[in-house]
Amino acid sequence: MEKARFESRIPQNNTFARDVYRAFVGELQAMTTYVQGAMTLAPYLPAVTKLFDEIARVEISHYEQLGQLLLHLGVAPALNTRLRQEPIHLGFDATTEASHLARQMMHEKINEEEKSAKEYHRLSTNAPTRSIANMLLAIAQEEEEHALALRGMLNRFENS
Repeated sequence: MEKARFESRIPQNNTFARDVYRAFVGELQAMTTYVQGAMTLAPYLPAVTKLFDEIARVEISHYEQLGQLLLHLGVAPALNTRLRQEPIHLGFDATTEASHLARQMMHEKINEEEKSAKEYHRLSTNAPTRSIANMLLAIAQEEEEHALALRGMLNRFENS
């Protein structure tokens, strides 16, 4: 994803708002990756598609919550960016390629979800209020649940 120009409008001394903004953009990236993966895998792997769709919906909720938090912090959460998702093309043996792609995506997304959870925990320790800290901890919990769900799906996948 191209760096959003909006970030420069955050006051230089407001590191918490900058970190929330980075998480806001990260949620946008996550939801688009899950949606693209679900669309690509839908004809071949319905269970993975369903999981990706469910996680994408939660990531949209995180994006909205963080947007509201940015407003609360006095920062308008508008984006001036373009998403650059590379198209995914499955070849002649699409079923086998879809399986390989799903494994690869799940490995990557597990790592990203775990990293996001840690970042939300860190952000919660810097939150200006207890209610903001609780919101960030709830998001961290959901990111941890995503990693667990993906790990469970990956284990079922690799043991079948």
